[in-house]
Amino acid sequence: SINPELTVHCFEPSSDTFKLLKASVSKESVKLNQCGLSDSPGELQLYKFDSTAGTNSVYKREGFFLMGLEVNSKF
Repeated sequence: SINPELTVHCFEPSSDTFKLLKASVSKESVKLNQCGLSDSPGELQLYKFDSTAGTNSVYKREGFFLMGLEVNSKF
């Protein structure tokens, strides 16, 4: 409502989180992209702790098991 000419681009590599994002966005001015961004070309592995966890990352985070979190899958 502040700037109706504005286009917002959202990037989300996790398929589960992307589905939630897609279901919550209805404006045509918001462009959804099911991918991540980097400063170099290529593909990276996504380590998922939970389908929509904020801890999902392209970095294999060590030590999270101490907090009860473990990587459930790799994509």
